[in-house]
Amino acid sequence: MTKIKISMNKIIIILISLINYSCSSQNKKEIDITGNWYNDTEKVEVSYYVEIFIDDESFNIYNEYSGFGGHIDYTMENNILYYIVNDTEKEEKGIVKIIDKSTISIGDGNIILKRINEGLKLEGLLRKNKNEKDYLKFFNERKAIWEKSHKKW
Repeated sequence: MTKIKISMNKIIIILISLINYSCSSQNKKEIDITGNWYNDTEKVEVSYYVEIFIDDESFNIYNEYSGFGGHIDYTMENNILYYIVNDTEKEEKGIVKIIDKSTISIGDGNIILKRINEGLKLEGLLRKNKNEKDYLKFFNERKAIWEKSHKKW
């Protein structure tokens, strides 16, 4: 009977440990920022429309003036976004927060990104070798809606 009691106690301790580990690992889960976004910041004057494709390691940027503007490498630690500069230095951009299922903020709300759900996206242009002319059709449609909502032009 004593052996069974000791074994049951060990099993209970193991189960409690597993539950605690599971709960603590879920709380430390990084926010997933990957996907196709556009800048919808209102706190800072933004004079032109920008689309961003974020993969696991970089921000890829497209705007009407320079087209594909290259990429910025990044890392996230405890939901704090850092740009990687000079290949190794980290520049803190701020805490990433989920506003809703299709909106995130970075820092103190100076950067608001909204998810792009429809049409040909920057990811398609960069990863799937889609034609830039086809991408621009969707980019310009989204840009017109953005400009209207931001009372531009």
